[in-house]
Amino acid sequence: MITADPFTEQTPARKTVKTAGKMRKSAFGTLPLKTRLLFFILCSSVVPEENDFFRSRSFPFLEYAQLQWRMGEYGASSVRSAVSLLRNQGLITTISKEGKTQIRATSIGREFLLSQFPGGKSRNTRWDDTWRVVLFSGVRESTRTFASHQYRIVRALLQKYAFAPLERGVYLSPHPLPDELRQNLLESKKLQFLTVLETKRFVIGDERAFAYRAWNISLISKQYAKLSSEGERLLAFLEKEKTLNSRTKARFLTFSLQVFYMLQLDPALPSILLPEQYGAEQNFTLFLNIASRVAELSREDDRDSIR
Repeated sequence: MITADPFTEQTPARKTVKTAGKMRKSAFGTLPLKTRLLFFILCSSVVPEENDFFRSRSFPFLEYAQLQWRMGEYGASSVRSAVSLLRNQGLITTISKEGKTQIRATSIGREFLLSQFPGGKSRNTRWDDTWRVVLFSGVRESTRTFASHQYRIVRALLQKYAFAPLERGVYLSPHPLPDELRQNLLESKKLQFLTVLETKRFVIGDERAFAYRAWNISLISKQYAKLSSEGERLLAFLEKEKTLNSRTKARFLTFSLQVFYMLQLDPALPSILLPEQYGAEQNFTLFLNIASRVAELSREDDRDSIR
């Protein structure tokens, strides 16, 4: 069982954020190929005037060749298999134009990718001023019963969707329950060890101060500030580049990895609970500008090769 207190240094949420640096050093290839591919399709082909796939509903086509090098160690056959899988699942659509495969994300693909991050579909939407509280009681994790097995499944999902562990068996989030989590909670309801509550604003206590402690917002904010500095240097570097060489690709992939993991670590709390200089939206906009510049350099390289 998790025994955590958000007001101490041993909160699991704090431990997770502290390991962010180690996680970012991991290979991007450890991500499922399907998720990685969809991430780049969406981030590299967002309609310029929208500049945010969390809000976008339409996407232009992107040439297959422009995605291949972003897949790193994956071979062309593996990437094509992943493209085929994404297409069969309705997450992308493809066309052939002048003998070249072009790819575009679908709204279903966008929803799938959003589901991989805390906050999911509720990111950048108006908060309904409601807190969700999940309570477990009478479950012993050490036993091999179906109840303990179901508890472990639900607990893992709560952690995936950035519910803050307040104490043993008590989790809290301002976000609506994702479909995946809701389904598992309904199944667990039959076992009579689970209660889910919804409550409005705090009667006593400050919500923002509580969120700072429960999710260690100050440390995440520092991570974003560092990421912003790296991104600004990368964008300035790209603006001076004329070609998309191996060094440029490597720097872009490294920064992409950092952005992806920050999206996973960030609890995506409502803006009213966050500091004004939090940096999440600024960093993601910066990343999309970088991705756009990389796509532009890639197209220029293609035109030069034709000549």
